[in-house]
Amino acid sequence: MQRPFIDFVRSGSIGALNLGMSRSEVLEKLGLPNSWLGKPPCVGPIILDAAKATGWFYFQRAVGVYFDSEDLARKVNVFPDQVRPKEPFEGWPIGPGATMSDFRSYLEQNHVPFCQEPDPDGFFLAHERCVAQFAPYRNGKLLPEEQQPITMVSTVARDEDLPPHVAGRRQREWSLLRTFFAGQLGEKWRDKAANPEDILGIYKAKATSEELRTLSTAILAYLGRFENEDKLKEKLYSELGCWYKPSSEGRSTRTWLQNVASSLLKGAMASKG
Repeated sequence: MQRPFIDFVRSGSIGALNLGMSRSEVLEKLGLPNSWLGKPPCVGPIILDAAKATGWFYFQRAVGVYFDSEDLARKVNVFPDQVRPKEPFEGWPIGPGATMSDFRSYLEQNHVPFCQEPDPDGFFLAHERCVAQFAPYRNGKLLPEEQQPITMVSTVARDEDLPPHVAGRRQREWSLLRTFFAGQLGEKWRDKAANPEDILGIYKAKATSEELRTLSTAILAYLGRFENEDKLKEKLYSELGCWYKPSSEGRSTRTWLQNVASSLLKGAMASKG
């Protein structure tokens, strides 16, 4: 089954493989793996029985699927250097030599929310649970950011499955959202300005380019959690502490948040320039 790369970014799906599958389902769909974590030659403890391994590899080791204690697939890794232009990777934008620039361009062209963490431990976090990691050095020399090759792209099933350094970024984004909405548009926001646009302008004038860009990305990622307008409106208040209600002025909460994110991004670009 052919699936585009966007399916992997959004849900970890590759061909017949999906996050959340049981080990037996993976076995039924893809067969017994030829390689797994612990199979000699390997680094670390030797595991001779695939059924006891936490990770199985498929498609000439281009894909690794990792199981939790309940034998459910919680993480899928793709290793671009092992990807070949044939099923299930036909049409994928990543392969041997793919760079940070290639990945960013794909995300932007497909309107996928993402954030970037610079070195050390640099990575992209796209669509909340897809993490792309890069190799900043070649032959001991630091590469220009845009030329750094992708070493691995992972999609996980749950927030708790994210690597600790990535989860830390998510926590910072959450804190930034709460600080902005509860702090700038909390219970007494009308004491600061006549309308939310003025408050946004004040915030943009004081924030750094990186803060504006990060908050914009965090808002778009937050939007991705909700398909229902009423649920989004409720959570904007209960989770983020925002007392401004766009619906009171006949405005869509989603559209308003999209406009805020767009304004922040434009502010970041202007500040950078």
